[in-house]
Amino acid sequence: MQTGGTLGGTGTVGGATTVGNNGTIRGGDVTGVGTLTLAGSLTIGSGGTLSTKIASTSATANLLAATGAFTFNSGGRVLIDGSSVPFDPATSYTYTIATSGMSTAGLNVTDQSVFSFANFSNSSAFTFSLTGNTGGAVLLNFTPVPEPATVLAIGAAGLGLAGWFRRRRNR
Repeated sequence: MQTGGTLGGTGTVGGATTVGNNGTIRGGDVTGVGTLTLAGSLTIGSGGTLSTKIASTSATANLLAATGAFTFNSGGRVLIDGSSVPFDPATSYTYTIATSGMSTAGLNVTDQSVFSFANFSNSSAFTFSLTGNTGGAVLLNFTPVPEPATVLAIGAAGLGLAGWFRRRRNR
């Protein structure tokens, strides 16, 4: 792919595909959800962006389908277009955003600086990760971040319980 170029849409691309040097790949089109099939492997290299659009809170997202390996290298980025979907900050979400003919079981991207957002109003309420599974799917995971008040309440309850056990043991 050319420097700074974008490959997106639906249909099939022949051969191995490498995204790097500020290029972007996106399954589907900008107005809806769809699948872009790659007749080979997909590599997101340093400076490359994997872009996905989430169309609803159900498991609907743009999809890339590669018949070969999926490789996400250091320096790659993930752009999540939330399409102004009202995500519930108390709910976890998982979207399949790419499939591959080879195992992606070792894929685990948790560095929050990798992820950027468009039309996503409450991204700070979640942590994000890319994971793979033995079926070859690349999963985009949203995990709620507990509110500080919740963390304090759990901590206070734990301290209270520890004090109760200590008093009971000293009797």
